[in-house]
Amino acid sequence: MTSFARHPLQVRRYQEEDATSVWNLHVRTMEEAGVSVERCSWDGDLHTIAGSYLSRGDFLVVLDGAEVVAMGGFVPADETTADIRKMRVTSRLQGQGVGRLLLGRLEDRAREMRYQKVQLETGVILRAAIHLYRSAGYREIRRGPGPDGGWQIFFEKSLT
Repeated sequence: MTSFARHPLQVRRYQEEDATSVWNLHVRTMEEAGVSVERCSWDGDLHTIAGSYLSRGDFLVVLDGAEVVAMGGFVPADETTADIRKMRVTSRLQGQGVGRLLLGRLEDRAREMRYQKVQLETGVILRAAIHLYRSAGYREIRRGPGPDGGWQIFFEKSLT
């Protein structure tokens, strides 16, 4: 059974009161993907979003009413490239354009901040994410181990 958004979706910048909802969405989506959050050493940035993202990039949330249903951010990889991180969409709304909406808004923000390119990575087992990125114009640049030791696909896209 497909479940749709209950309210019109709103995309906005992360606020401190989103902290618990963002963390819970991260844990839920990672566990649904078969990744143990207890073993992750690469998710500490979600405990310090203001310092990790907002001070040098951006972090957005998608709301369905008051519920955080998607999230993602970016930080500089270098002077011309933004590194998109922590893209998550609640399972009940996956495949309904929420990830595409969020990805587009992150790209828009990166463009506004004068980045010429975006890059990101995703696990090889995350087929829906791989499909989203390819269909949004990202090209695979390599495969290799990620921060958790799992096999990752690295993508990039020009913003110009």
